[in-house]
Amino acid sequence: MFRNPRLFGLKKDYIDVYYRDINQIKLKKGVFSTEIHLQSRFQTEPIKLPAVDKKDAEYIGSMVKKGMAQELEGQIIAEKNTSPRVLSQEKEDPIAQLEKLGKLRDSGIITEEEFELKKKELMKRI
Repeated sequence: MFRNPRLFGLKKDYIDVYYRDINQIKLKKGVFSTEIHLQSRFQTEPIKLPAVDKKDAEYIGSMVKKGMAQELEGQIIAEKNTSPRVLSQEKEDPIAQLEKLGKLRDSGIITEEEFELKKKELMKRI
């Protein structure tokens, strides 16, 4: 969870991002501080954390990278298939379900890995 204070602390934006949803982290080092940029697979614009102390930014960067690699001590690892169940009706035609999954994959809503996993399940029902 990242906090972005605005207007002298009168308003704050909170963005909650899971490690598994972070695609990339960049540290843009300045003279006095570092700006952290996180790219999430669900947001088009990167999350920017401005004016972070250099040492703190290095520590945060290493922790985020460990979290992305699922290497944090005590980290609870979610199942590989964490996408919401779009096709919950078991009686629907497996071919129609495959077509819907293909559209979801093509639009970027689900990953290729998630598509292949569900495809294997559906192929067993044909």
